[in-house]
Amino acid sequence: MKKQAILVSVIAIALLVSACSGSKKQSDVVELKFMYWGSLVEKTEVEKSVAAYNKLNEGKIRVVPQHVPDDYSNKLASMIAGGTAPDIAYLSSGLSSTYAKEGKILFVQDLLGDDLSFLDSVLPDAQWKVNGKVAYFSTAMETLMITYNKDIFDQHNIKYPPSRFEEALKWDDFVSLCQSVTFDKNGNNAKSPNFDPNNIVTYGLSVSTYLNHLLQLVYSAGGTVLNAAGTDTAIDTPAWINTMNKVNDLIYKYHVVPSPSVADTLAAEAMLTGQIAMTFDGNWSLLDYQDQGLNVGCAVFPNLGLGPFTMSAPGVTAIFSTTKYPQEAWDFYKYSLDAEKGPTDLFKKGLWQPIYFEYYTDPAKISFWVDNPAHPPEYRDVVIANINRNIVPLPASYIYRWGDVTQLLTPAIEAIFGAPGDAGPILKGAQATITSSKAFKGRFDL
Repeated sequence: MKKQAILVSVIAIALLVSACSGSKKQSDVVELKFMYWGSLVEKTEVEKSVAAYNKLNEGKIRVVPQHVPDDYSNKLASMIAGGTAPDIAYLSSGLSSTYAKEGKILFVQDLLGDDLSFLDSVLPDAQWKVNGKVAYFSTAMETLMITYNKDIFDQHNIKYPPSRFEEALKWDDFVSLCQSVTFDKNGNNAKSPNFDPNNIVTYGLSVSTYLNHLLQLVYSAGGTVLNAAGTDTAIDTPAWINTMNKVNDLIYKYHVVPSPSVADTLAAEAMLTGQIAMTFDGNWSLLDYQDQGLNVGCAVFPNLGLGPFTMSAPGVTAIFSTTKYPQEAWDFYKYSLDAEKGPTDLFKKGLWQPIYFEYYTDPAKISFWVDNPAHPPEYRDVVIANINRNIVPLPASYIYRWGDVTQLLTPAIEAIFGAPGDAGPILKGAQATITSSKAFKGRFDL
């Protein structure tokens, strides 16, 4: 009986040790919460890449993706306030600096320690600095460009807009091109003396009041967002006024851009239906165009004096300071930005552009993400050749609480688009309002 009791005890202890051992092994798996937004297409690709990462790190790290398709910023703020912030998350460009300044973000530069050589591999415009230190990276590069319906140009035997930086159209030539591909119901283009501006079936160009679509024109004309001292915005300068007057003329003088009231009546897929020939756009639209089967091309913006400019207008990905696993979070962070290991199809399908130099310099790596149906042949000239050339800095990447400024500036842009007239008084009034309201809170990058 004594021997049996001893044997039972030994077995019990062995089972306990075994159970504890299994429990410990399970607890050794680091679990990271990753919160992100995006369409169903993006959700599918992100989930696929996360699953691949989890398999690669089985028994060590497990990432739990949390897709939030709407009201993202408010839901994230509630989680932070409730002490349940994710380990890693997408952040809007405007909100990211606020969280960084409040100490809610782990700075990438701190995670790198003394060896900052990793930063040399990342495009400068993808590195976001707060108080002179790199805090986080763009989720992807997302540059602006002109996209156009090649079928409209082919049908009328009109030369495509240029894709090469050196061949960018001067403004008057660009207006002429817009006129050539604007048609009324009788087939007359906007250059014809018989053109009927009241019965347009195809507009040469679509331009939204989204400020980022207009800033590259302002910069090309010699304008900037800030005054020379960096103490306030400067949207009432001759460069701004002349540029906005040119846009107003496209709508009301040349009739090649739909007014806001007309634009509201156009089909959601106006490029596909032939109602729009060209549009100021971003590379992210290529994914939709591919799905729609549009014969799309891309081109550089016109040259208003200083050459064609572009802009990268992405959100960012950040690691929250409340994470218990900063090194594991950093490992997944790098993976999520990798065009070949992370959400590969989001790069190949046109939604994203890599943030690393090598994908714009190494022929094999360029081909990896560019040579596919989502990227038209001109894409190499428009993007690859110009990724570090005349890029306008996204205001939200260096101006604190830029959203407060745009709330005051956007109504002025909408007024300029809304009726014929001089943009000068409107912009001067907007600048006075911004100054008096003290909406400009300075830079956060320096």
